[in-house]
Amino acid sequence: REKIVVTIHDFIHERHREFFDGDPTVSRRKMAMDRADALICVSHTTKDYLCDLYPQHAAKATVIEHGQNYLEPSSQALCAVRNFTDGRPFLLYVGSRFGYKNFGRLLDAFSAAWSGHDAPLLVCFGGGPLSHVELNHLRAVGLAEASCLQLEGGDALLHAAYKLAAAFVYPSLEEGFGIPLLEARAAGCPIACSQIDVFKEVLQADANYFDPFSLDSMAAAILSAFDAGSGAELRVPSPIERFSWQRSADLHGRLY
Repeated sequence: REKIVVTIHDFIHERHREFFDGDPTVSRRKMAMDRADALICVSHTTKDYLCDLYPQHAAKATVIEHGQNYLEPSSQALCAVRNFTDGRPFLLYVGSRFGYKNFGRLLDAFSAAWSGHDAPLLVCFGGGPLSHVELNHLRAVGLAEASCLQLEGGDALLHAAYKLAAAFVYPSLEEGFGIPLLEARAAGCPIACSQIDVFKEVLQADANYFDPFSLDSMAAAILSAFDAGSGAELRVPSPIERFSWQRSADLHGRLY
């Protein structure tokens, strides 16, 4: 038969079952790994989890990390983001806000960080419009609805948001890799993120880390990143060279 290669992006469903009641992903993943001749893990952390959860498949696993797509934004894209935020300083959050993404706790920390002071905006890029639950949460922690804005768009607009944000915040309890970290880093945007294994693997010391379960820790890291980035001029791109799609493609080619 033809050889089968399966890419493993994460083990979030196994490690955080509380968010995925009735979800068939774990059983499907087990079937796919059983059939596979080789497994690609997108980070060393993901491979470590594989070895812990499914040691029978450890010998089939190879780490091939992701890259990032950041490109310097056009003046039109920068202008669009400035118009959207009315030129106000903002924190940037990117992607889904579901469950393990820890967005509710971010709202709590955001409110605590600027308690009694004028808060910046919190701009959520992607992830769909804010839900009624999220809007109620904003009000419950004393934040105006207008303090948290949701923006949709393509890569050009996203890259402009990274470039202009005072700080990028990533509060997830678990990820398989963390491409937004690379994009924010490439844009020169200060980062506040969860102190989880894969984020430390990707960014090493180049972040303001926080305990994703601690509001005090999260608020302090966000303030530190914000202070580093607020009022700064447009930043010089600073990608982490070892993470490139060309390198990823080359390693995939060799494995196949």
